[in-house]
Amino acid sequence: MKSAWLHVTKCKQSGKCVPQFFIDGQRSQCVSRYTHLGHVISDKLDDKYDIINKRNSLCGKINNVLCYFCDVML
Repeated sequence: MKSAWLHVTKCKQSGKCVPQFFIDGQRSQCVSRYTHLGHVISDKLDDKYDIINKRNSLCGKINNVLCYFCDVML
């Protein structure tokens, strides 16, 4: 259940030419994006989801710093 695979192709009708993979008799899941080593890789090979992920991470870190130093600033 942990395994997934990403289908990257130039074919615009990729739904028709998607192969199937089986591990131990169970069909492996095909995904449109996958996180690998902290980076989001999509089947379109664009950086849109990775940029959103990094932006959200930065906002969370800034929020933690502001909460930590909130008493000092007031």
